[in-house]
Amino acid sequence: MEPTEFELRVTQARANVAQAETVVSREKSESAIARQDWNELGRAGEPTPLTLREPQMAEAQAQLASAKAQLAEAELTLARTSLYAPFTGRVAVRHVDRGEFISVGTKLGQIYATDMMDVRLPMTNEELKRAGMSLGFEANRTTPGIPVTLSADVAGISSEWQGRIVRTDSRFDSQTRVLYAYAEVQDPFGAGSSEGVPLAPGIFVNAAIEGQKLANSLVIPRAALRGNDTVYVADNETLQIKTVTVVSSDRDHAILSGGLNIGDQVITSPIRGVADGMKIAVVTASAIETETSAAASISAKGDE
Repeated sequence: MEPTEFELRVTQARANVAQAETVVSREKSESAIARQDWNELGRAGEPTPLTLREPQMAEAQAQLASAKAQLAEAELTLARTSLYAPFTGRVAVRHVDRGEFISVGTKLGQIYATDMMDVRLPMTNEELKRAGMSLGFEANRTTPGIPVTLSADVAGISSEWQGRIVRTDSRFDSQTRVLYAYAEVQDPFGAGSSEGVPLAPGIFVNAAIEGQKLANSLVIPRAALRGNDTVYVADNETLQIKTVTVVSSDRDHAILSGGLNIGDQVITSPIRGVADGMKIAVVTASAIETETSAAASISAKGDE
């Protein structure tokens, strides 16, 4: 916006303020002279407000206040001819070019801050449970943000950025039935970049979120979980059907909080016509342990 016209308005407003200050100063002097004359003439009593020019003084002070208000308005209008972002950032979209005339309300463009990048992550009920979050989660001094690793392939380079989930929405999305969590990555174009690769807006990322620490839990292959809470266990070449308590599961693993013991061999191979106590033959064994768990891959044979 061309500032020359508004600079002239500021100059005129300053002149009006100076003129109003002169009038106030003159009225003060005349009021002081009027009181001095009253005293020198030896008149009794107090002089009237009109004699001391108090109405003229009030009018002059009101004119000064009005002139100062007009000056402040002119300076504000002049300041608005230059726009500055309240943060360090980059221009994403520019709607006008240099030299164009604009009016009040014209959209100039879009900018984004570069000191911190906000990443929105859709999370299901199961994922929220595993991460220990809920509706309206917000990090604070006693509840720090949850660590998250963001990864993406940028121009053929595998990159990772470290951040923390600091808050979630207060409602689920009515269409997708997910709750959005927000991860913050500090200084994504500087110290927070991945070997010089910044976390720029528009990048699709995968998020690995640190889950809750579960005591006395077992991790078994997802293939060993039959239905919602059933596991087949090999015990001395005999199949046993056990009901387990599933904390969570994904495509590869299931986390259990009860139902199995240390050293139990779980069956991962498909079996038809399962019956508790049926005879089986172990083909191969594969130990899969996390803290206190073991798993085996075996096949079954029918009773003879």
